[in-house]
Amino acid sequence: MKEMIREAIKARMKELKVTQQQLADELNISRPNLSNFITGKRSFPLDDIERICEYLKLELKP
Repeated sequence: MKEMIREAIKARMKELKVTQQQLADELNISRPNLSNFITGKRSFPLDDIERICEYLKLELKP
């Protein structure tokens, strides 16, 4: 499930042409932590994932 979320976020960022730096700046998340989450090296709290999805207008359904 986590991998699906990461892949959906990466795809949506690419579609919207949003860089990791832009997303990190907008959500006040460190860019290295965001990068580690997106690459699967680190997990993120659910509230941060929800904020990322909200910003990207990405709806995650169970």
